[in-house]
Amino acid sequence: MVDALAEMANKSQDPMVYTYPCPSGGEAKVTATFDEEQEPGIVRVSGRWEVETDDCGTSPIRDVTIHDSRLVFTSKVVWDGEAETRRIKAEMEARFDWSRTDTSRRYPCDRGTDLSGVFEAGFDEPFDGSLEGQLCGQSVELPVRSFPGGNWSF
Repeated sequence: MVDALAEMANKSQDPMVYTYPCPSGGEAKVTATFDEEQEPGIVRVSGRWEVETDDCGTSPIRDVTIHDSRLVFTSKVVWDGEAETRRIKAEMEARFDWSRTDTSRRYPCDRGTDLSGVFEAGFDEPFDGSLEGQLCGQSVELPVRSFPGGNWSF
């Protein structure tokens, strides 16, 4: 489920507010904002992706629908020209209800979300590793490359 939400946030289109069709019905609205700071030899780019859905089917295989969601992905990438490295700090916060397609029972996800990580890579190297943490009180792992902002390069 978290992979599907990260994929929605990663769709890049203009303008920075767009809708994304969910794989099994419904739509997600994604609002992306970016900020850039520069100083001699250092560039910082921050991104924020807010995903809002209602009745979004994430996958025909998993038969999960996300209701009334608000997910926020934030990342900050720092390019250090002197050290020839990039560093990303990534976090996710979430609040939503979900249900299985074969039942009308909804399960709340309004607490127990702590998904974050800090990673370093060279200018021409991909970020490697996974964000690990909790989503709805369950252990999850998300490759940093698939996290919004995780595939930015210099």
